[in-house]
Amino acid sequence: SITRAMFVQIIYRAAGEPMHEGIEPFVDVPDGCWYYDAVCWAYENGVVKGVSEDSFAPERTIDRQQMATMLFNYCSFIGQANPEQYNSLESFVDTEEISDFAREPMQWVVGVGLVQGVGDNRLAPKMDASRSQAAAIMVRLTALIQKNIA
Repeated sequence: SITRAMFVQIIYRAAGEPMHEGIEPFVDVPDGCWYYDAVCWAYENGVVKGVSEDSFAPERTIDRQQMATMLFNYCSFIGQANPEQYNSLESFVDTEEISDFAREPMQWVVGVGLVQGVGDNRLAPKMDASRSQAAAIMVRLTALIQKNIA
């Protein structure tokens, strides 16, 4: 599986590791740790939120709906999240498992083809994401951004 810190670091690198203001929004993201810059930048730009007001839970595994939300927020930040590309998700049997915060992001990531089902018409929004899933999604995202169609 992949942690929240690992995934936000991947997005940060995909963004070119931009500078940030150094706002330290979370008590569990210590200055100088390997994911500090990524989390601070992502928080400052609306890509991530914490699991609470002051906690990011960097070592917690990320589930598929959290990953979708970070991707959607990142693509919104860079102006690439087109609402016309939403998918109704009707073809999946487990859409009732999607948390309210992730419904719109899940509709978008499925609509543009970043996230696919896991078999048996399941989206598995609360299943821990794997490193291989994250890698495949980032390859797809890079291709969509290069084509300017995300």
